Amino acid sequence: MEIPAGCGSCPSCGHIFDAVERRTQEVKEREALADFVMTEVEIMKLSPFQWETFWGVVTMANAMSAWAAIIQHAGVYQVICGKDAERVVHLVHKTTDRLQALASADDYLREHGDKDAARKTKRWINEPASDDQLRYLSTQANDFSMTKYRASCLLTWTFKEKLIRAKVLSV
Repeated sequence: MEIPAGCGSCPSCGHIFDAVERRTQEVKEREALADFVMTEVEIMKLSPFQWETFWGVVTMANAMSAWAAIIQHAGVYQVICGKDAERVVHLVHKTTDRLQALASADDYLREHGDKDAARKTKRWINEPASDDQLRYLSTQANDFSMTKYRASCLLTWTFKEKLIRAKVLSV
């Protein structure tokens, strides 16, 4: 049966709860959680955003009203983010740990991205890129496996590339 935490004894059987024993159990549970580390796969799986990797050094997600890119440069992961309505990019985090970079970028999108629009992009993961998208991405025009979402990430990169490069090289 459920017993309120403040009870010193069981109302059914009279068992007296030992406060020391309870605290020892709580400490053990906290210690077990202290060693917990999320993996990249778990962060990506829990993210409402789809992360796309390009050229082996750029990982990017698009939340329609905001975007985030993780760029590996000179052994450092730089999290560069921005909002579509702005003409500036922000260095949100810089680290040698890819997992920290991914978590930071995902946090930025959760805070600044449009969650309703992100649901729309979930559909785009399985839809082929539009003719207009492929026309803008002329180098991938013959890539029949290109999805609408991947194309949207590549287009964001294309439109923001100069700003992103300038930010990465200035750090």
